[in-house]
Amino acid sequence: MVRHDEIEIPSEIKMKCRDVVLHMDTIYINGLGFLTTINEPICYCTCTPLENGTSDEYYKVLDSVT
Repeated sequence: MVRHDEIEIPSEIKMKCRDVVLHMDTIYINGLGFLTTINEPICYCTCTPLENGTSDEYYKVLDSVT
């Protein structure tokens, strides 16, 4: 069971991290695709499984990451 805790981001962090750049790549492990992301300057990393390689799937995964 996955638990998601959400908190309000402090205004100081919002002001400092206004310009966030998202780097992403697709990796394959044993034939299974994953979208990996890391953003700057926060350095938050994700690795999300892909059901298929369609653009619709990428948009769906990106919506879940952001």
